[in-house]
Amino acid sequence: MAQTFADWLTEANGLPENRFLDEMQRLLPWSHIQTMLETEVPNPGGGRPPTEFLLLFKMTLIQWWYGLGDLDTEFRCADSFSFRRFLGLGVTDTVPDGTTLALFRQKMHSVGLQEKLNTLVCHLLGQKNLLVKQGTIVDATFVKAAKPKHDPDSKTGKKGRGYSVSVAMDNRTKIVRNIKVTDASVHDSQSLQAVLPEFVGSKVWVDLGYYGLSCLNTILATGAIRRMGYKKAKGKPLQPWQKGLNRLLARTRARVEHIFAGWKTRFKLNNSRYETVDKVSSYMNGVALAGNLAR
Repeated sequence: MAQTFADWLTEANGLPENRFLDEMQRLLPWSHIQTMLETEVPNPGGGRPPTEFLLLFKMTLIQWWYGLGDLDTEFRCADSFSFRRFLGLGVTDTVPDGTTLALFRQKMHSVGLQEKLNTLVCHLLGQKNLLVKQGTIVDATFVKAAKPKHDPDSKTGKKGRGYSVSVAMDNRTKIVRNIKVTDASVHDSQSLQAVLPEFVGSKVWVDLGYYGLSCLNTILATGAIRRMGYKKAKGKPLQPWQKGLNRLLARTRARVEHIFAGWKTRFKLNNSRYETVDKVSSYMNGVALAGNLAR
């Protein structure tokens, strides 16, 4: 990007910083990300793509971080100086349109790039000893279907028609390591084996939805022990010490609720935005990636 007089003028006026985006620009492993984008994202025409994949990926991050649609992302990136600075665009540079952004996201989805990038980020964090790996928290949250009547993959569960999003989160750092998306009719416990990472740490915290011998054996097979509250027997109250232990376990397990709350407030994830399990899974892995990078 060649600096124009307009760029110099905006810098000279000392425009307010966006500390979050400036930190992301400084800290994220852009060279690794760019290499993966150039290697994985299909480019049917060959040669240099008409729009830089890294630029489109940064726009996609902005879309995830701020809960924007395609057209809103295009407008905000064109209108905001801090967004332009993060994208590496000058005042007079053209911002890719919403259609180009949507096509790029479809290309990422076609090769499962969101999942691969999230795996890369977790690997890099592990190399820097930023993944403590002392334990894993597993839980699930409900996401409404964007168009219930037109989405053949969404099913009705206890909380409505939509999807169940199961996650495995690092206990200490709150880094989401794995995600499994199913329709809402599938019980959370059925996603346990698929969502547990290769290394879970010494403990796995779950709620009573993962009660039963099958879930216990799945966790024990990883070499970890299950941390789950006591379940009240029919007609018999819990003992005071059991209630106390349940409260202690709930304090740890509740950490994953902070992740879900952030997704549904900051990322405006009140519904799935997209249809079919594959597309919702791709989007949720993108949201997890954006959240991990921010964290």
